[in-house]
Amino acid sequence: MYGSDDECMKKYYGNKKSNFFEQNKQQTSKEIELIKSNNIKFSDEELAKARKFIQSEEKFSEYAYKPTKNDVWTIGYGHTGTVDGKLITEGMKITKEKAEELYRKDFEAHIRPLKEVEVPLTSNQKIALASFIYNVGEGAFKNSGVFKKLNSGDYEGAAANFDKYVKQKNKITGEYVVLNGLVKRRQKEKELFLTNDKE
Repeated sequence: MYGSDDECMKKYYGNKKSNFFEQNKQQTSKEIELIKSNNIKFSDEELAKARKFIQSEEKFSEYAYKPTKNDVWTIGYGHTGTVDGKLITEGMKITKEKAEELYRKDFEAHIRPLKEVEVPLTSNQKIALASFIYNVGEGAFKNSGVFKKLNSGDYEGAAANFDKYVKQKNKITGEYVVLNGLVKRRQKEKELFLTNDKE
């Protein structure tokens, strides 16, 4: 009685049909960009909570060390790479003030990937993800089931995927070994991710 869907749409929108859909697409894009922007913003309270959570896992070390025999040299609060342009090596020592400085820079770098999460995140979810990325790195996060499930809107599926990142590669044998420390950390991150902000 009303003709084809296309005819109905043409009658209703006239020549503005394509403009309507383009406008709708732009609106959706703007909403996603707003979500991304909010995901990467941390209030002072969230920063303090994230700092407490991450540093309780990383633990402060004034001397360079290897968390496991298959790890790289690490110092401060899980910092790797260099300190003031110098490669971290055995015997290097830093102050707690320097460790805090390095932590802040590392944290800012590690939350950048949250800008690619296209669904809204609660405070607890942001903090849990910040800890996860701080530990596994940006590349691993972007390739993770956590990230992929999130962007499909599957929050529970994302939480379930935390448990998959508990292994470390043995440089000699090439085998992946489960580390109890990572098992415990992933459990804490997952629990925080699933905890309501008001609890």
